[in-house]
Amino acid sequence: MRIPQTLTALLSLLALAAATTATSASAEPIIRRVGPAQSVAPTADAKSQAKADTQVLYSTITSNVAMYKADAGLSIAGDSASDPLQNAAVPFTPAINANLTKMVLPVALGAGNRSTLNIVVYADANGVPGAPLFTWTDVTPFDWKTEKGAIYPCCSYVQVTTAETIALTAGVQYWVGTVTTAGSDVSAIWLNNANGTTGGYATYGTSGSWIKAASATLPALSVYGVAR
Repeated sequence: MRIPQTLTALLSLLALAAATTATSASAEPIIRRVGPAQSVAPTADAKSQAKADTQVLYSTITSNVAMYKADAGLSIAGDSASDPLQNAAVPFTPAINANLTKMVLPVALGAGNRSTLNIVVYADANGVPGAPLFTWTDVTPFDWKTEKGAIYPCCSYVQVTTAETIALTAGVQYWVGTVTTAGSDVSAIWLNNANGTTGGYATYGTSGSWIKAASATLPALSVYGVAR
């Protein structure tokens, strides 16, 4: 029986779609960039997003696992949110003298105003965040609903970059904080790393000061810089 040309063409398209689906299933997931963008090609490994002249100064993100856990993390809530006020910060210590150029961190929005979230680099003050060194304002979290419950969540994230000089000294501890502004109703979550890295962190709540928390699974974060 002779198959009509239109049916033959349809069968060819279905076969091509099936082959494409099989190829996509085995390929590495593509990272979707949210927030201040940088002109680098998407890749499933957040560490390889850095330019050739940059180095990873600190990271709880590895390339052989999902970028983060989509079902757990540190709560971030503004003082007008339904949840109690909480900001969070993670310490890092660079091994070299460097100028910070970029940070990658998965901060997902639960509710509220996306424009009321800041990312801040702090100096250390006796084991907690001290003086702010640099602040990115109006940072846009991604929508948690697109990631929550995914089997292999890879990977929406927030990326902040700067061409200004943020000088970091080898062996000195600094902090990266996810911080709300006064009157903010934002409710977000800084999602945990997927490789089980643990350590101390700090929170800022209704006490009005940063408080060091016990060791726990840390949120996902990568810090990049150029050696100086």
